[in-house]
Amino acid sequence: LAPWHNLLLATNWRNVSQVDAYAEHLAFGEHLQQTLGIEPTVEYSNTLRPQRKLRIGFVSGDLRTHSVSYFVEACLRNFNAQKFEAWAYYNHTQFDHRSAELKHLFAEWRSIVGLNDEDVAALIRRDRIDILVDLSGHTGNSRLDVFAHRPAPVQVSWIGYPNTTGLKTIAYRITDAIADPVGESEPFYCETLVRLPDCFLCYTAPQVAPAIGPLPMQKDSIVTFGSFNGRVKITDETLALWSRILASVKDSRLLVKSVSGLADSIGKRQLI
Repeated sequence: LAPWHNLLLATNWRNVSQVDAYAEHLAFGEHLQQTLGIEPTVEYSNTLRPQRKLRIGFVSGDLRTHSVSYFVEACLRNFNAQKFEAWAYYNHTQFDHRSAELKHLFAEWRSIVGLNDEDVAALIRRDRIDILVDLSGHTGNSRLDVFAHRPAPVQVSWIGYPNTTGLKTIAYRITDAIADPVGESEPFYCETLVRLPDCFLCYTAPQVAPAIGPLPMQKDSIVTFGSFNGRVKITDETLALWSRILASVKDSRLLVKSVSGLADSIGKRQLI
């Protein structure tokens, strides 16, 4: 299924219409349910007591030095510990300093690397997770296929993917009116859109972040534009737009940062 995940991921930044991208995502979901013969769970052993803490499971390969970890941290730190427990289902072999920082925010930390989808789904059912949150979508180290089994009564997509998952077993997508404008986005999601006020995520700066210095405009009277994305997202249309912007702002510069190339010796960045 990896090539299919790659194809769907690429529809987010290539010249593909929303209609066609949605159709591709739905085809993926139907393939999982029908071709692979997956029968989603319909009965659960979760205790139905109002006073019980809800168990919220987070499935991700990015609980490490990755942008997703800096967006999920604020949520984990502000959980009401009297009402909720966070459980991690981590799908990456790398356990770095970020993983260590985040691990203590979870009631339980499960490594699911190397486990097949059925075993991961069974583990989640045994853990009696009430709400299962996917943080990856069709990006790298995803375990989205597990969600096709619906191992938790409520399943949600959040943060890690800018589109529908295509899985009808995922009931909700947490978003906002900027990422998904009201009245425009609904036709292209199989999930129900739950819009948070203002913004659907909050960035937590690294503890080792350097001090903020003066802007280049203040030092040199030069406007510096920036792009901090994966190089694969830079299309011909993007380059054409950047060229027009730079040409219209005298002596301006563009700072491009990407881990997949364009690297210098002090932090994978390059001025253009």
